[in-house]
Amino acid sequence: MGPEHVGGWQAPDDRALFPGAPVDLTEQPVHIEGDRPDWHALADAYEVRARRRRLGKIAAVAVAALVVVAGVSLAAAGSGADRPSGAAAAPRAATGAPTTAAPAASAATPASNAKPVTLSERGGGPALETGPRGVVGSAPGRTGTALVLDGSPFGYAQTRSPVVDTGGGFTVSAWVYNDASTESRSALSQASGSGFSFDLGREFEQDGNHWVFETTDATGVVSRAVARPKAARGRWTLLTGGYDPATHAIRLYVDGALAAEAPAASVSTAAPGGFQVGRLAQGGSWTRQWDGAVTAIEVWDRPLAPAEAALLPDPGAPGRPAAARAWLVP
Repeated sequence: MGPEHVGGWQAPDDRALFPGAPVDLTEQPVHIEGDRPDWHALADAYEVRARRRRLGKIAAVAVAALVVVAGVSLAAAGSGADRPSGAAAAPRAATGAPTTAAPAASAATPASNAKPVTLSERGGGPALETGPRGVVGSAPGRTGTALVLDGSPFGYAQTRSPVVDTGGGFTVSAWVYNDASTESRSALSQASGSGFSFDLGREFEQDGNHWVFETTDATGVVSRAVARPKAARGRWTLLTGGYDPATHAIRLYVDGALAAEAPAASVSTAAPGGFQVGRLAQGGSWTRQWDGAVTAIEVWDRPLAPAEAALLPDPGAPGRPAAARAWLVP
């Protein structure tokens, strides 16, 4: 059963997206222990109580036990379904309440969705489906709406199939609003096996935060283009990353200007998974959850030239290249 446009989170469908054993969702993996009640011990205890208590007390204990078992079952069902492929243990939410500070892009604090929200692709391509804490809200300073994410393991959106053909040249782009002060964060990525093929976001280094576009090849070697100016926080920034197989290079553009490039012989095409907004598959775990907002997501099936990338900040610019796929565009 697929998710509805308005309705409950259909987490089990993610098993079709990411076959294999589950993984963790946080920067420091926290895997579910998988413990289940010892039914034989519970039965013995129940019989002992039955001999010692009146019928009314037995009924009360039975009702309480059913409530506990139901709660455990629901928690396991909700936490163990979403996974990249190739991982080894079931995930659960990190201990404690998820981060709830709203990015300045939204006036409301993100809240859990009762059902996923489906974000249609402009040309009828694969739709993005939000996680339980991915909220579509207003985007002051930008036209239209944005996906507002709270940095928790459940704040994301994804497609059910790959969007980017990493076997050739490509470009991905989005307006992002960063509200996190530390840690590496992923705005756009695509899963590849238990890892990723590309990642567009922010890298945390010793001297601070920097915008980054990185790719992995078939052997797991990472190529990384890092912008030396520090990444802005608390403002909208246009991030664009592309791979050019002709020159074997990746390029990162910030607000339309070339900010960094690096050599990259190829990009992994192994076991391509869904296109991700707000998180990254790495080492069999979901990590680098975005804290802020993302909007105007676009994909091109070719590398853009620097002159074309320079036109992207203005949607109405003459000669601006038309994207092959787009979500949350005005």
